[in-house]
Amino acid sequence: SRPALAGAEGLGGRMEKVALEETKRLIHEGHAAILKVGPGRDDDSAAAFQQFRRGVTRADGSHELSLLQDLEQKQKVLGFLVDFAQNRRSHRRQVSSVVSILLKDSKWQEAAKESGVLQQLPDEPLPDTPSKPETEKVSDAKPERSDSSAAGAALLAFHELEEMHFECQVEAADALSRFAQGVGLLVQWQQEELKKIDALEPKLPMLQLLCQAHHFFPYQRDQIFHL
Repeated sequence: SRPALAGAEGLGGRMEKVALEETKRLIHEGHAAILKVGPGRDDDSAAAFQQFRRGVTRADGSHELSLLQDLEQKQKVLGFLVDFAQNRRSHRRQVSSVVSILLKDSKWQEAAKESGVLQQLPDEPLPDTPSKPETEKVSDAKPERSDSSAAGAALLAFHELEEMHFECQVEAADALSRFAQGVGLLVQWQQEELKKIDALEPKLPMLQLLCQAHHFFPYQRDQIFHL
């Protein structure tokens, strides 16, 4: 009925607004935490990075990268990310992913160019910047990808959704985004690992959640469609 449809659309709009506010909160609180982290404070560094990473990832998934443009002390943030990657080997791919998203914005590109700090980013291929010669071949970057970590991230996200009983709630948006990103990496780099995704159960509640999320989370429709 039309009243029901109008109610659903109204709920979808409210959920989208709440999700956007949560993304803003994660970005700004994570950014503030990064700027406050002192040397040798490993626990604080990890917590600050994870909060900032979640916000940046959500902004990318919802096409709200404008939320990142006006963050202050960009060079200090980039320096923190490089230092964190150097000291936390297991997080290097996550750091590389965050840096890649930040460098989609021209202001972050400029900060990276001026500081030159990203040349110290270990292991992972550096995202291209306007000042960097395009000398790398695509095939050179492929072995650096961690397919097992992508599968692990997707599986973890699925189980988080399962713990939420596959309900279409604001908290599910982040897990859905991580699930989509993990599956996307597997499709691109190691399709044989997709058998782990194929084996996931239950399937029907997950499919129902994806249908609901496609309606209620319009900023994630591209990710859901590709799933």
